Amino acid sequence: EDRGSDADEEREVGKRGSCIDSGSEDGDEPSAKRAKTVDTSKFPWAKRRSSALASLPADIRKTYRQLDNFAADPKGVVSNILSTPGCPPFPPSEWLNVVKWKYVDLGKVLDSAHTTELDPKKTHVIDDEIELALRVSKSSGGIKTSSDHTIAFAMYIDAISFVFPQ
Repeated sequence: EDRGSDADEEREVGKRGSCIDSGSEDGDEPSAKRAKTVDTSKFPWAKRRSSALASLPADIRKTYRQLDNFAADPKGVVSNILSTPGCPPFPPSEWLNVVKWKYVDLGKVLDSAHTTELDPKKTHVIDDEIELALRVSKSSGGIKTSSDHTIAFAMYIDAISFVFPQ
């Protein structure tokens, strides 16, 4: 029995593949996998933005270009930052806010900087002469003093300087 040539089979697989790629069987709907692109030149403020950026100092323009680049895949940028040796300690959720140029919660930043305190409840008696006291990490509990703010803000500055070294 002749089932057709290999070329016929490849065409049939190609047809099925095109249905999968289009996101629907009729091919009219766009694929959910394809990224939607926006033509920013059609925004009413595009000319104003362009002239404002041109009037900025070179280092600020460079920062805007970096932010535009980061916007393509912010989570990928954060993943890259976290895997870079020498990356300053900073919570991943707040790295994402830095990359997106959003508000950074200094309370969360401070909470990520755990202090090690001796907790007397964490002791274990091995025998009559040996008792172990364990050190555990405790959350700082948010910003309560100016010292807390200074610590969190210094961590923020380290993170910003790491991402925008200019």
